[in-house]
Amino acid sequence: MNERLKDKNIIVTAAGQGIGRATAIAFYNEGANVIATDINDKTLSDLNKKYPNIKVQPLDATNNNAIL
Repeated sequence: MNERLKDKNIIVTAAGQGIGRATAIAFYNEGANVIATDINDKTLSDLNKKYPNIKVQPLDATNNNAIL
């Protein structure tokens, strides 16, 4: 871990799988405080089990009322 992002706060949307998940993990491995969001609770739960220090929050980013 390089810690280039130590003490930085990062929110990653669509972080339950694929590129979003890989991005959240990469930021976490660089020392960032990561909040991972996704519409899929199960994939977020799986991410949180493997990386308990990544905070997870269910979110439908296509719903304007959910993000305001």
